[in-house]
Amino acid sequence: MLARKSLRLRVFLFFVLLALASLSLIAGGLWLGYSRASAPRDPAGFVLAGAVAGFAVLGLVTWIWRLFDENLARPMQALAAQMRVLAHAEDTRLPAPESARYLGDLAPAAQAIAARLAETRGDLARAIERETTRLAEEKARLEALLADVSAGILLCSADHMVVFYNSVARDLLQAGNAPRLDQPVTACLREGPLRHAHDRLCRPGATQQETQFLAATPDGRAMFTVTMRLVGQGAAQAGGYALTLRDVTAEIGLHAEREALLSEMIEDMRRKAANLDTLSRLRRAGADPLEQAFQQETRDLAQAVDTFGQRYNEIAQSHWPRSEIAARDLMDSLRARLRGDGLAFGTDHQRLFVLCDGFMMVTLLARLAGQVVAQGHGASVAVALGPGATPDEALVTLSWQGRPVALGALEDWLAAPLDPAQPELTGRRVLAHHGTDVWPEDGARGGRAALPAAAACGRDRRAGPARRGL
Repeated sequence: MLARKSLRLRVFLFFVLLALASLSLIAGGLWLGYSRASAPRDPAGFVLAGAVAGFAVLGLVTWIWRLFDENLARPMQALAAQMRVLAHAEDTRLPAPESARYLGDLAPAAQAIAARLAETRGDLARAIERETTRLAEEKARLEALLADVSAGILLCSADHMVVFYNSVARDLLQAGNAPRLDQPVTACLREGPLRHAHDRLCRPGATQQETQFLAATPDGRAMFTVTMRLVGQGAAQAGGYALTLRDVTAEIGLHAEREALLSEMIEDMRRKAANLDTLSRLRRAGADPLEQAFQQETRDLAQAVDTFGQRYNEIAQSHWPRSEIAARDLMDSLRARLRGDGLAFGTDHQRLFVLCDGFMMVTLLARLAGQVVAQGHGASVAVALGPGATPDEALVTLSWQGRPVALGALEDWLAAPLDPAQPELTGRRVLAHHGTDVWPEDGARGGRAALPAAAACGRDRRAGPARRGL
C-alpha cells in the first residue's frame, strides 16, 4: 500500500515513525531509571527531564525532515515527474540545477538523458521527413510511368487493402466501384475469384507468382480479365499483390453471340454433312467416275466440317483465362466451398497439375454437388480428381449413393446461372470454354457424373503432357 504513496508522504511517515520511536525510548529510559532508584523520590524531575528531552527530539526530527523534504524528496519527485513528461511530450526542460544540487549525479544524468532524447527525436523527425519526400517522389514517378499504361493497375496489401491505383483502373471500375486508398479491394471486385487466386498463390509450397482469372464488379455490370502477381519481399510484405485489369465486358458479350452462332452453324453443318455422307454410302457408285467423285467429295466434306469443329473448340478455349493449379489446391478450395454450403462430402485426388479457371470450376462442382443433395439423389457426395485416358487429360468424378440423375435434369442444372449477378455465366458456358462436357454415367452405384477435362483440368495440349506434382 505504501508503495503507491508519494515519495514526500513516505518520507514524512518515516520521520513520524522515527520521532515516535525516540519518544518511546526516552520514556522507557526514564521509567527504568525511576524504578531502579535506591530511594523513592519525587517523579516530577523525571517527568520534566522527559518532557524537555522529548521536545528536543521532536524539534530535531522535524528540522531534519524539513531539510530532507526540501533538498531531497521534493526535488526527486519533481525530477521524476519531469522525466515522465519527457517520455510523452516534446518538452525537454528539466528542473533548474540549483534545485537539485543535493541529488548528486542524478540531476546531470537526467539532463544527459533529456539531451540525448531530444537529439534522437530530431534525427527521427529528419529521417521521417526524408523518407516521406522519397516516397512522394517515387509515387509521382510511378504515377507518371503508369499514366500511359492502357491497362488498369491496382496495388494491394496482404490484407486486401488498396495502396495504389492508376487513372485507367479508376475509369474502368467506374464511379460506383471506383477504388480508393485504404479501402478493401473487394469493394471494387467480387470477393470469391480474388480470394481464391490469392490463397492459391500464397499457399505454403506454391511456386507460382502469377495467375489469371475472370472477375466482375460487385454489381456484375463489368467483367475483367485479371492478372494477379505477388509483389514484395520479406514477412512484412508477403502476400501483397498487383492486379492488372482488362475490360472484357463487351468482348465477352460479343464472343458469346459469335460463339453461339458458330456453334449452331457448325452443329447444323456437321449433322447435314453426316447425313449426306450416310446417304452417299448407301448408294452404289459402280464404275461411274462422276458418282465416285461425288461420294469422295461428300466424305471429304464431312471430315472437313468435323475438323473445323474441333479447331473451333480449341480456339474457343483460349479466350477464357486459365492457370495451372495443383490438384491439391483445387480440392482444398472445393472442400472449403462445400463445407461453407453445409454439405456432407468426401474428396480424393492424385498428384498432378491441372489447367483451368479454378474459381469457376470449384463453383460449378459445388453447384452440381448441391443439386444432387437438394434434389434428393443422395445425402452426401464424393469428388475425385485423377488422370484421364491420355497424359494430357484429367478426370473429375462426382459420385453419390442414391438415385441417378436424368440427362434432362443435368441439362437444366447446367443451364442455370452460377451467379445471379452474371446471368450469362452458366455451367454449360463454363464447360464450353474449358472444352469439356459432363454427363451421367451409367452403371454406377446410385449415380455418377464424370467430367473429362482435357483442357479444363489437364495440361494444355500445346504445352505437352501433364506434370505430376503436389
